[in-house]
Amino acid sequence: MLWAAAWLHRATNDEIYLDYLGASTNTGGIRTVFSWDDKFLGAQLLVAKGSKNVKKTPGGLLWFLEWDGLQYVATASLVAAAYAQSQVDYILGSNPKGMSYMDGFGSNYPTQPHHRGASIVTIKKDPKPVTCQEGYRVWFNRNAPNPNVLDGPIVGGPDEHDAYIDTRSDYQLAEPATVTVAPLGGVLARVATN
Repeated sequence: MLWAAAWLHRATNDEIYLDYLGASTNTGGIRTVFSWDDKFLGAQLLVAKGSKNVKKTPGGLLWFLEWDGLQYVATASLVAAAYAQSQVDYILGSNPKGMSYMDGFGSNYPTQPHHRGASIVTIKKDPKPVTCQEGYRVWFNRNAPNPNVLDGPIVGGPDEHDAYIDTRSDYQLAEPATVTVAPLGGVLARVATN
């Protein structure tokens, strides 16, 4: 609701949405992630972009100091861009395992994403129908690469120690989801436009 209110304020400039944000008391404390079920950081960013709590020039440049003011804007932009690029590089294979976490990208990527359709033999190889139960019992629980490569989705990724075991049964690390690939698509689109 907070993120929606922030977007509505940005679209309409109607103060009722800022009032709603300001009146919210149960925001859940400090946030460290922006995720599918917690958009609080996104709401904060949108409000910061649209509010007057950050000094800007009339043309929209962040303003810190008179002397060499662009230094601060440039360095802040560099830090954000470099951090984003290093994280994209990690996802795509510049990591201790040398593994791309995007299925089908590069030469070393997960072969057992937690994905039911990819784990079942294609009808092009075996035209015999596979029931739901058979798909789960016979195909999904096999410890072998998926018969179908999912080109493009990103699995959940490694644990906090950079460990990743390519096993379909570990849904926390192996499940591909649109909530992972969609924001990466946004980052890559932004990098491509520069």
